[in-house]
Amino acid sequence: MKLDLTSDAGRAQFLDLVDTADVVVESFRPGVMDKLGIGTSALRGWKPSLIICLLTAHGQTGPRRAVPTHDNNMLSLAGIADQFSRVDGRAVMPFATKQMLGDLPTAGADYLSGMLPCYGYYATKDDRQIAVGALEPKFWAAFCAVIDRPDLMAKGLVIGSDAEAAKAEIAAVFREKTIAEWSEILSDADACVTPVLPLDEAMSDQHLTDRAAFWVAEDPQDGPIQHLSSPFVVDGKRSQPTSAASWRTRRRAAGRPGLAGHQANLRRPVWPIHSWQNIS
Repeated sequence: MKLDLTSDAGRAQFLDLVDTADVVVESFRPGVMDKLGIGTSALRGWKPSLIICLLTAHGQTGPRRAVPTHDNNMLSLAGIADQFSRVDGRAVMPFATKQMLGDLPTAGADYLSGMLPCYGYYATKDDRQIAVGALEPKFWAAFCAVIDRPDLMAKGLVIGSDAEAAKAEIAAVFREKTIAEWSEILSDADACVTPVLPLDEAMSDQHLTDRAAFWVAEDPQDGPIQHLSSPFVVDGKRSQPTSAASWRTRRRAAGRPGLAGHQANLRRPVWPIHSWQNIS
């Protein structure tokens, strides 16, 4: 079913569906549903029992809340893409085609792992990486504008030799500046283009800090332990698990080992597997 939510008729159809639903899941950028008149407050007024799930790339708060993002951008900002293997010096996002088609092509040779000029990773002057996820025409147009290459406008989705030529042109552009310079240039571009952060930079990123994405528990034996916060924010509140310190203290009081104690268990011999044929 397709609904035009910018029209009165489309919104009326949507609300008819809401009447029969328990849950509404939406993934627009923050504020879009409110502009359409069917945001969280309006839906709760329409049906108080409705559960509303907002699935956005960067959450409802923080400096990147309205930044457009695709998979490779999120991986780049989370410190994950920095761990990817490289093909010709560029990071390669794994499993993309496997998820879509059940196929396993050569690394970097399918639509979402590096074949397209508009979707992949490019090296900078200081050998860092930039993630380009400008699949949609409006994002590709914004990208071409910010790098001042209008001649590439029609080449975002080309394949074959045309793609290789376009990627070489883009690679040469990115090689002209450092990651810091590109981050500044691209900071206001609505283009799905982001720096690839190593894990330590990702964990100190201002957006994630503002959103309390990590928390640290002080354990009397193991010291400070950093954890990921719960990804779920309910009515503006993010739940936190029981502190690691109290959890570990209870384990020790019950005679269970801490981190060091488990290491001895991990060093114990295990049942040998001589070949994969033994597994049925």
